[in-house]
Amino acid sequence: MRSLTNLTTLWLEDNAFTEVPDPVRDLTGLTALYLEGNPLTGLPDWLGNLTGLARLGLSDIGLTTLPD
Repeated sequence: MRSLTNLTTLWLEDNAFTEVPDPVRDLTGLTALYLEGNPLTGLPDWLGNLTGLARLGLSDIGLTTLPD
């Protein structure tokens, strides 16, 4: 996924992910990430490194913790 650094929007809805896939951390051009409908139990600390991220879709998930 490292070659996709210009990707700005990523839809990962309804994929049964329990965590955000680690390769997403390399998508530094993301401005929107949609994770709705996944049974996520937390968000990774590295999510804060995606500084251009303006939209984060988290509805209908099983989130139980947030990163610091």
